[in-house]
Amino acid sequence: MIRGWLPPLRWRFILVAVGVLAVVLAVFSVVLYVNLRSSLTEAAEDGLRFSAQPVIAEWEDGPSPPGGDGTGPPPPEPRDDPTASDEREQRELVDLARRLTTLDTAARIVSTDGTLLGDGVESGEEPSIVVPRLEAATYGDVAAAGEARMIQMESDDGTLLVNLIPLHDRDSGEVIAVVEIGTSFESVDLALGRLRLVLLAGMAIALAAVVLLMLPLMRGVLRPLRQMATTSQAIAAGDLDRRVQVPPANDELTELAHSFNHMVGRLDTMLATQRRFLADASHELRSPLTALGGGVEMLLLGADREDPAARARLLRLMNGEIARMGRLVDELMDLIRFDTNPQATLHAGAIQLRPLIEQIVEEVRLLAPDHRIVAAIDPDAASLIASGDADRLRQAVLNLCTNARAATAPGGTITIGLRRDGAASARLTVADTGTGISAEDLPRVWNRFYRADVSRTRAGGQGGLGLGLAIVRAIVDAHGWAVSIDSEAGVGTTVSVTMPATGAASPATATWESPGRPALLPIPSRPASH
Repeated sequence: MIRGWLPPLRWRFILVAVGVLAVVLAVFSVVLYVNLRSSLTEAAEDGLRFSAQPVIAEWEDGPSPPGGDGTGPPPPEPRDDPTASDEREQRELVDLARRLTTLDTAARIVSTDGTLLGDGVESGEEPSIVVPRLEAATYGDVAAAGEARMIQMESDDGTLLVNLIPLHDRDSGEVIAVVEIGTSFESVDLALGRLRLVLLAGMAIALAAVVLLMLPLMRGVLRPLRQMATTSQAIAAGDLDRRVQVPPANDELTELAHSFNHMVGRLDTMLATQRRFLADASHELRSPLTALGGGVEMLLLGADREDPAARARLLRLMNGEIARMGRLVDELMDLIRFDTNPQATLHAGAIQLRPLIEQIVEEVRLLAPDHRIVAAIDPDAASLIASGDADRLRQAVLNLCTNARAATAPGGTITIGLRRDGAASARLTVADTGTGISAEDLPRVWNRFYRADVSRTRAGGQGGLGLGLAIVRAIVDAHGWAVSIDSEAGVGTTVSVTMPATGAASPATATWESPGRPALLPIPSRPASH
């Protein structure tokens, strides 16, 4: 399947930042524009309303009486003549419309049925706008409601703001006409237009600035990632000595660089271990195969000269080499099983620890007749019972004893101990008086295929491939137990396995060498069989 094209990572970051900023600026601009338009509209409506209210209120209140100094309008004429009264009212309405008309405001007086009663434009001032006539029903609605109404409408001169105000009779208070006052909305439209241009230009400048500023910034931020990509390509080509330069800042990229270098280091170590394993496995397999091939060839050539003893020695040698290869295969298969499904390799049950240790001591004595094998069992721990796979625990202890035998010269002591470790735990130990392990090698003894002393493990064909302690660690981890090692070069090594255990304390039946120290219970040596 063909994947869609994606821009480089830095451009994706920039596009995301620009998109987020554009949305924020757009929302801010819309809110600002709406609020400012509302404020300007309210200001225009208030200006139109407040400019008309005093004049209309003065007209509705009627002319004031003459003052004491003779000032003031003349008294009203008698209203005996209806015609004269209508003419006077008409003149007053026209005068009202003229007073409400200015250079930027047009006013007219319209009856409730839509008849024009007075037009300020025709009576005097010539404003810059012309307010179109509305439908007659609109004036009737305003008169019926008795409340002013503000209307925005479009005309040839642009947007107009029209205020319709009911005009009340001086005597009865009834609505007799509607005052129509209109002004241009052009100044508000111009201000809003300039605001739109400023906001658009500001957004464009801000987005362009973000792009220009983020290009070098993202180049610097992503430089460690580019170095990692280059280093990864070099590592893929086989150069495992390459490392990524760690950025000075203490951030996620620094943590990523440390993790990357650590990963490469572990990969280098694993590959080196595998190369060493292949070399060791080749050597270990070549030796028995060579011996087997030589033995078969000697038998075919009749080198035994019909001597049963010589043939038996040759067959025993070949059988030993076959057993050595079998042990190697078994150890590798064990590790594969523990790697695949460790729990499936266990057959849990109750483990009587003391009988198991005594059995192991007997077996180790047969395998190492030239060593002193000692059981150091705390009387308080003689009845301890653990839960686990007895066969796997026996395998782990035998592996430890095999390593102890290889590290201890003939005549040395191998001690298998058991004691309580707290209220509900047991500690099983295997200690030797051998050469010990250097502090430099100690942290790596659990690694697979690792051997602290290659020359010693190869000497006499005793050592294996360095899988013994790895199998011990796998068995302990599969049970959820704990294992530790303590060693000093030239003194000896002690490996401890701690596991949950139960069992009542037994009365002390052994001899104690000193207070607080468990007695040594040596098992008598059997006479050597010939």
